[in-house]
Amino acid sequence: MVLSKSVNGKVEYWDPETLQQIRTFYIKNTASNQCRFDVSMDELFFCVGTSNGSVYIYNVETGRTVTELKHRRSTKAIRTCIFSRDSRTVICAGEDSFIWRYDYVTDETLNEWAAWRPEA
Repeated sequence: MVLSKSVNGKVEYWDPETLQQIRTFYIKNTASNQCRFDVSMDELFFCVGTSNGSVYIYNVETGRTVTELKHRRSTKAIRTCIFSRDSRTVICAGEDSFIWRYDYVTDETLNEWAAWRPEA
């Protein structure tokens, strides 16, 4: 797999053996996207930041957006983002001088947190 990106808001997915383009990903909310992107270790997903402070995760096989990661205080361009080795965390940084960490949390964990009550 080969992914290429330029500042025009597109990421291209290429077959390295045939040199044929397989798919084009149009990055949302991008004026002039100068963010570095990263591919998950299993090569199923990639993440890329935008000029408005959000990060998108895309499924390489289907071409669909998996999710948008955003915080209300992240308002300027994201310049770099990476997956952790187990692909459960995305770290990104941008022009607003913040380093953001987004963790994947399972439904089971969310239910456990919802049911939690402090001991009296």
